[in-house]
Amino acid sequence: MPIQLKAGKWKKVGYWYGISPRTLRITVTTNQQCKWRRKTVWATTGSGSFVGQKDVKLWNSWVDVKSPVDTSCTTQFV
Repeated sequence: MPIQLKAGKWKKVGYWYGISPRTLRITVTTNQQCKWRRKTVWATTGSGSFVGQKDVKLWNSWVDVKSPVDTSCTTQFV
C-alpha cells in the first residue's frame, strides 16, 4: 500500500523494534532528490538524501522521508 508524501513535510514510513536489525527498502515514485532520517526516541541516528530507492538499517528506530514534491512511496523489509 503506497504512503502519500506531501511536499516539504517529514513522514514516518517505517519502523522496527526488535532484537536484531532489519533493512527497510524505501522506493519513491519521483525522480527528484528526497531526504531521509533515521530516529530513535533520543536522537537522529542517520540521515541523507536519495533518488528513487534507499535501503536503511533499522534497529529500535524509525525512518522519516521528505520529498520536494507531492508523491508516494512504498516500503518493504529485505
